[in-house]
Amino acid sequence: MRLRNNANAPLYLKSQEQYIVNDQQLLKNDLAKVFKNPHLPLHIEIGMGKGDFIVENALHNPQINYLGIEKFPTVIVKAHKKALKHKLDNLAMICFDANAILDLLNSKSIDKIYLNFSDPWPKKRHAKKRLTNPYFLEKFAALLKDDGLIEFKTDNESLFHYTIYDVLLNDLTKYEILFLTYNLYALVNNVELLKNIPTEYEKKFVMQGQRIKKVSFRFLKKND
Repeated sequence: MRLRNNANAPLYLKSQEQYIVNDQQLLKNDLAKVFKNPHLPLHIEIGMGKGDFIVENALHNPQINYLGIEKFPTVIVKAHKKALKHKLDNLAMICFDANAILDLLNSKSIDKIYLNFSDPWPKKRHAKKRLTNPYFLEKFAALLKDDGLIEFKTDNESLFHYTIYDVLLNDLTKYEILFLTYNLYALVNNVELLKNIPTEYEKKFVMQGQRIKKVSFRFLKKND
């Protein structure tokens, strides 16, 4: 079911100080005003949805700072209310469109990027809108540290095939695949499943018997 738009969501977010970043310049210029320990590794989730994944990650990994990015105010309100149930020093959220992500974060400042169940944009003419399109990956590469990673999960067969074959394997001078599965939940006792934290969509898809695909990859440097 599609989430009904909350017309009051933007005002709600502007009124919040805990977890919500209303001044985007802080992420580039003063992380100490965002996180208690600004020097910890920084992981970001682009399109965090209702926040199940990023809130749970922050709870389980206090040694890492987490930033959730979501462009829809109504959705981020749901995530924020989940976060308010906990006392977390390592979690922040911002309402922002990933198209302008280079304006939000410093280059070489991110350790890991999560792309979870992104919009598949199935029509060919919309391929550039896919978050695993080279248009976006070039932006993400600029943000990641040299050893930074991207983790991508989806239920969508076509989007996963596009990501693997049309993008990652299409240029082996740019990308290195570190982990790949077409059925994450079949990997019984595998560390990738044991450490997996599901999103709200993921829980629903698994209950429906759909296969969850996952790939982890990095960008190759010139001397690799």
